Amino acid sequence: MAPHKTIMIRDIVLRAMDLIRKEGTDNVTARKIAIELGCSTMPIYSSLGSMKDLNRRIIELGYVWLGHLQAELKTGHPLTDLEMSMMILARREPHLWKLMFLYNEPAAQEVQFCSWREITQEIADAHNQNNANSTISVGEIRTIGYSIFGSCAAIALGSFFYHTDEPENLEKFFLDFFHSLNEKNLPNYSATPLIPKDIDQILDSTLQQVQAEYHPD
Repeated sequence: MAPHKTIMIRDIVLRAMDLIRKEGTDNVTARKIAIELGCSTMPIYSSLGSMKDLNRRIIELGYVWLGHLQAELKTGHPLTDLEMSMMILARREPHLWKLMFLYNEPAAQEVQFCSWREITQEIADAHNQNNANSTISVGEIRTIGYSIFGSCAAIALGSFFYHTDEPENLEKFFLDFFHSLNEKNLPNYSATPLIPKDIDQILDSTLQQVQAEYHPD
């Protein structure tokens, strides 16, 4: 008799995340994940309950990845770090980005909204800590968030450059784009943005860090 194979929640979530990154949420089923893991679908449902619950965990993991990207990009301002991180994920990982921000399920919305509130609060705190006389409110950042979401959604859907040619230097284009957006909408925003370097390396290293640190209960 073959030895019993133990399938952990960590195995399921990380394998499902890899599949979603490659194929998109709608194309990933419990059966497909089970085949990848070499098991039946029973461990998936008994450990996680449903595919919606599994997607919620992947969304949580995606936000952890987003946070690591923000910390590594160092564009010169925490808000621009967020915007460029969102853009990079939307462009390089469109399936995951759409799950994180466009997935319309009640089980996921609490994670989406709570994570976004935490991110915007952290950005306001980081700016205000170094700019006591020119503060930015959380409300101002959340208002500009609609423009960030819309732009990145168009990037993830492949329609941002629908009516124009794609620029050769995308990082510089989007850095200038978000910088201009911030200057027009945030009176106390002031920064000299820096183009992130080694983006591919940062993406790979932060993903590896997220995967290594993921140890769910």
